[in-house]
Amino acid sequence: MAVLKVVAGLIALPLDDVRKRDALADNRRIRIVAAGVAVVAALAMVAGVLTWEHLANRQQNEDLHALVLQLVATSQAQAAPGREQSVGAAVAGIAKGAAEGDARQQQALDLLKAGKIDEASRLLLAFANDKTARIEQDSKETATAWRNLGTIAGLRDPKRAREYYAEAARLDPSDVSGMLQNGWFQQQAGQLDAAQAAYARVIAMTKPGRDDEALIWAQLGTGDIQSERGNLGAALATYQGAEAIADRLAKSDPGNADWQRDLSVAYERIGDVKVAGDLAGALKSYRDGLAIRDRLAKSDPGQRDLSVAYEKVGDVLRAQGDFAGALTSYRDGLTIRDRLAKSDPGNALWQRDLSVAYNKVGDVQVKQGDFAGAEKSYRDSLAIRDRLAKSDPSNAEWQRDLSVSYDRVGDVQGKQGDLEGAEKSYRDSLAIRDRLAKSDPSNAEWQRDLAGSYDYVGDVQMA
Repeated sequence: MAVLKVVAGLIALPLDDVRKRDALADNRRIRIVAAGVAVVAALAMVAGVLTWEHLANRQQNEDLHALVLQLVATSQAQAAPGREQSVGAAVAGIAKGAAEGDARQQQALDLLKAGKIDEASRLLLAFANDKTARIEQDSKETATAWRNLGTIAGLRDPKRAREYYAEAARLDPSDVSGMLQNGWFQQQAGQLDAAQAAYARVIAMTKPGRDDEALIWAQLGTGDIQSERGNLGAALATYQGAEAIADRLAKSDPGNADWQRDLSVAYERIGDVKVAGDLAGALKSYRDGLAIRDRLAKSDPGQRDLSVAYEKVGDVLRAQGDFAGALTSYRDGLTIRDRLAKSDPGNALWQRDLSVAYNKVGDVQVKQGDFAGAEKSYRDSLAIRDRLAKSDPSNAEWQRDLSVSYDRVGDVQGKQGDLEGAEKSYRDSLAIRDRLAKSDPSNAEWQRDLAGSYDYVGDVQMA
């Protein structure tokens, strides 16, 4: 009040006027402070909401990524190009549809999380068919639905996946990734002309810096077809072209695991061609690929690729007569496959991989004269194949695998003088091959297998 009196005297105004003006100024200051507090509170609230949404989105992304890794690990098409990326894109697309309120896609996502891939595929098939019925509205969107279906179905049924990717490619031939997948599944089905056409289209459509990985895999696929048709020179040149691109990418970003793996695959393919006449060159290529996979394995709990690399190196060492080195390499691969098989006893692919590893070890033990050790290895393989064959009697490949295991056990029994045991093993193999041959009399390979079984039994009776 004393200050207001002095101010009133200085500016020659009544004290009441000065007091009113001071009260108005106080009110204005209070309003400004209150507004500032309100703004801060509002910003804090927005920040809280954004933080919550960020954490929720991050958790959702982590959950989806974990789901992708889980699905990839159980896939029956492990070697398919860009498997993790295509599964990730499919899961993301399904999750997006679920978030937009599509009940079927939400149900499909829930089924995938529960490991019910076949049920999810049926829902996605219905969704893709609905999209096809409305194709005039948006063919690209419809093609995406078929690609998503192909990716999920391919985890269990590569034959169906081929049909679905072919439909997607028909609807949208401009999608590089979809065309690449179409080519790969056509190739696995033996449709080499269709596969080569798809790969050629991918190579023509790719743009440097955007589609480099697709270009690598299209060239690898083309090289595979050339190799399968006996044109090894062209295959080697095509593989080396893919290796040059993969090497450039891997050097540009050493931390990119996908590009490192692509390079290892290119080295492996080059080795596959060279093994026909250049064992030293093949061994170098295989070892270059193995070195990359060994580095990648330190951050990859799966390590199946590394086990394949050990097997390839072992094959060359055995061909060179280095049986001790081959046995070491085979056993390194077997250790990985045994761990994988134990981690998921229901994964048929990993179980079959392990049976192959036991046979590889047994083959070297035979070369070294360790027949008892070889018989144990062969019987370990046979036990796995017997379980697989019993789990699905209609699976001809598993039945044939079992017959091969009986033959190997019979071979080593004969070498140890157990002719009665050898005859029994050969007859067990013959019984399987007889059923297969009768189921498809036009299958020349099965007829030849059966003839071989009769020879084995006859050889023992002769002895």
